[in-house]
Amino acid sequence: MISLSRYYIAVAIVSCGFASAASIEKQNLDDLQKDNGVHDRETLDEYLYELIEGLRDRMHTGVPELEIPCMEPLKISSIVINQGGGVAKIKAAFKNLEVYGLSNYTTTYARSDPQNYRFTLGLKFRELKIYGDYDVSGNLLMIPISGQGRFWSLLNGVTADSYNTVEIINKVLRLKKTQTDFDIGRMRVRLDNLFDGDKLLGDTVNGVLNEQSQELIREIKPRFSKEIDAIILKVFGGALSTFPVEKWQMAITDDSSTAEEIEENKLNVPTKKT
Repeated sequence: MISLSRYYIAVAIVSCGFASAASIEKQNLDDLQKDNGVHDRETLDEYLYELIEGLRDRMHTGVPELEIPCMEPLKISSIVINQGGGVAKIKAAFKNLEVYGLSNYTTTYARSDPQNYRFTLGLKFRELKIYGDYDVSGNLLMIPISGQGRFWSLLNGVTADSYNTVEIINKVLRLKKTQTDFDIGRMRVRLDNLFDGDKLLGDTVNGVLNEQSQELIREIKPRFSKEIDAIILKVFGGALSTFPVEKWQMAITDDSSTAEEIEENKLNVPTKKT
């Protein structure tokens, strides 16, 4: 269950930066893609920040032109988890998933290192709600768990940092590598019909899940990093391909940032939090 929550945060990070309207008029799409006079690192930062903030209200329908799906709610048919080792040894399938709250975010910063073709985004989500069906068996915190039915999860105070590297291929800007780190301030979860509907056992296990959520997050987090990065690479690629390559190169020419400033701005990919 905790791993499912981590997965959706990664989806939230991908969605908020580059989601837009599915049936948006061409003129409106062009307005969103304006480079706004990018000519150095500072104006590139401003462009990235304004793009993310400007797209927030268009997340309800998606942008087929950029291959970005509808994000409010985000619907995912299924996720299969097979986690072994540590405090969690569990097999689970989650289906018919709906995630609400991806459009309610704040961009905390956008920082670029044009000379090294890198940029970093900071995001904050007030609340994310997840609903769906589950089928789970295994052990969590040395406690056996099994059941199938409906579930919900509520995530509060979600913060994320997305570190990205780009490259130019056939005169188009492409996302080459990404690494995202995120934290959850508070998580609540409820799995209905655990242990074939045994209320006492079900309430007990749900209580453990909520009480020990941070420990489980730390345990499972490394397992999902590759999958999270793959999602970001896929979605960011469509949006980045619309940015004029010559504008990024102009920012390189005028970039006077020092190595110390780049480090201060957190442009170096960090060791993931544990």
